[in-house]
Amino acid sequence: HRFLKALQLHDVVCERDVLETATAFGVSPGVLTQTQESAARHAGQIVSVCGPMGWGDVEGLVLRLQDRIAAGAREEILSLTSIPMIGASRARVLYTAGYRTPEAILTMSLKQLALLFEGSKGAAGQGEGQMRAAHTVMRGARRVCEDARRAAREESEAKLRKLQALAPIIETRTSLGDGISFGVGDDEEVLEGATPVRNKKRKVDVVPPAEVFDPKTATGAVVVRRPKDIAALEAFWRASSGYTFVLRPGTNAVSSGRGTLCVSPPVAIALAFPSNPNAVFYAPIVLGFRDEHETARDGDVEADANDAAVGARRGFVWETVRAILSTSGQRKATVDLKPQLLAMGAANLACLVGSVGSNHENKNEKNETENQHLYAIGVVAPPVFDARVGGWLLRPESSDFACGTNGGWSGLSGG
Repeated sequence: HRFLKALQLHDVVCERDVLETATAFGVSPGVLTQTQESAARHAGQIVSVCGPMGWGDVEGLVLRLQDRIAAGAREEILSLTSIPMIGASRARVLYTAGYRTPEAILTMSLKQLALLFEGSKGAAGQGEGQMRAAHTVMRGARRVCEDARRAAREESEAKLRKLQALAPIIETRTSLGDGISFGVGDDEEVLEGATPVRNKKRKVDVVPPAEVFDPKTATGAVVVRRPKDIAALEAFWRASSGYTFVLRPGTNAVSSGRGTLCVSPPVAIALAFPSNPNAVFYAPIVLGFRDEHETARDGDVEADANDAAVGARRGFVWETVRAILSTSGQRKATVDLKPQLLAMGAANLACLVGSVGSNHENKNEKNETENQHLYAIGVVAPPVFDARVGGWLLRPESSDFACGTNGGWSGLSGG
């Protein structure tokens, strides 16, 4: 019984004719309409429960499904079905004609709109009847647009009030540049003893920042480099109940005994935490087997001009990142998880090949170890949410959520 009702609702949201669907399942159109209304009401009840429980992803999915069931329409025409007097059939006619938003409808004349309505499936009445419907639709579209503008203005005003309530920004050395960098940046110098070590890019005497890095109170885009700041971020990361992460792709694939792999180890990681929504942390990743004075293979932020002055390259050791990501219990969110797992496997392989090459003279042993891990893949312990997969579930037809080598996470390596 429930399965048959699910099939009926599937035909409804796929815009199949109501009479055809009712005839196919041996029910009256009134019963089918009752099933549709009951399902939409039940979906609304689920949405009301998901919000307080903190299940935002499920709430968004069910909310969109509720709109589709109530309108009996596909995802792409829902913005049109929100206008009074526009059902699924009229919305489909408008969408096919190129009028896909309420704003686009306002650019039409009443006569054009009435002519389109006459061509819709099940159109009742001609001439004056369709013209009256066009008047009603125009008023409804104008009201929908006004409501959208009012909501956008209220949201902007709320954000402005929130910004005005923040403490004033104090100009310090750490607030110069595109973001905040705790530790020495590319345009700073390091004071080693009494002798300043200058960066060639900027020949000025700069006092190293005296601010204490605190992940709980930091704001903005924070680049973390200094060992003590990396340690503070690591402790905050491990203690957090949930976080969002994105690994930055490298540009050089790992070389192995069987040729060059098509995946590069990550060179940095971006982190955000719900306990501090005002900051995003960005830290380089260092593959542990490399010599501390070795030049970065990717020519990336993994090393900078001041690393020689402090005696070591700064950032998260890869083994630390791998250990935290593989810790279960912490809620995790990311975008494009699959290619990141492959990059994590490449980092594991790079460390393995480097350590074997440094510690073993037996070539056969090295090749055997390489072969065992040649197709290694990283591990991210559950629970984990992939935003691209969630977006695809909401809009599977959208090209924005298509997987490919030229977009998404993989595309970051080109920028």
